[in-house]
Amino acid sequence: MLIHPHCLFSAESTEGLALDHYRAALYEHGIVNLRLNFVDRTAAALKKIVEHIGYVSAHDEQGKMQWDVKYDSNVDPETAARSLTTREFPLHTDASFEEPPPRYVGLFVVQEDSLGGGQTQLLDVRKILPLLSSTARVVLQESQFRFRVPAEFRRERPFIEGPILSLAGDGEVTIRYRHEVLDLEHADQAQIDAISELDGLINLPEFVDQIFLQTGTVLLFDNGRFLHARTVVKDKMRHLVRMRFQMPLRASTGDHTSLPEVTEVSEAL
Repeated sequence: MLIHPHCLFSAESTEGLALDHYRAALYEHGIVNLRLNFVDRTAAALKKIVEHIGYVSAHDEQGKMQWDVKYDSNVDPETAARSLTTREFPLHTDASFEEPPPRYVGLFVVQEDSLGGGQTQLLDVRKILPLLSSTARVVLQESQFRFRVPAEFRRERPFIEGPILSLAGDGEVTIRYRHEVLDLEHADQAQIDAISELDGLINLPEFVDQIFLQTGTVLLFDNGRFLHARTVVKDKMRHLVRMRFQMPLRASTGDHTSLPEVTEVSEAL
């Protein structure tokens, strides 16, 4: 996957993190790929970044701020959260069942899959939105869909209702989508047709980029713009730490931090 060079970074220590540049890259391009050239087993760098550029969204009713994406032998592999299993995960956005969904997601790779599994897949929704029919787009943006809340993340309600496409405060169209939590029994035919059309575009391989996240990588991305997925995990020691977060709207911050000058175009993924 070719990421814009303004979004590729490296750091030699937690003190050397270019925090404002990461925020600017997220606002401008929706993604940051940061390579840590030092050992960080506790995801301290990810925590520092998120707390500087935004504010953390809790994962569950206990207020868990960091979530371990790691195989857990104590859970039922068929019913537990996929993040605790080795199962593949289709393209989705995180926490589509929350109101509002977290706008950004941060991942830190404590330990990569040594067997080459767990490949990360990304789809920029801006590639497919122009291909939606006007009918489907109106339905996805103006009608209410029911999203079931998975048991491991349940809070006060077992479901929420909202559109799949929304116009965010910054003027961008954002998406919330995870097919398996949609309650289609409460969907009408127009909604089912619109979802089918959306699925058809999401599943076209030419729009999906696949990358391998190496140990020491921090990946930040706009959860309203990028759907993400993973292939089957082959190494049960694979370990990522996830944080979800919000950032103030760019127009309201007065933050005009410039991105660094590009001296070399490289492929960090």
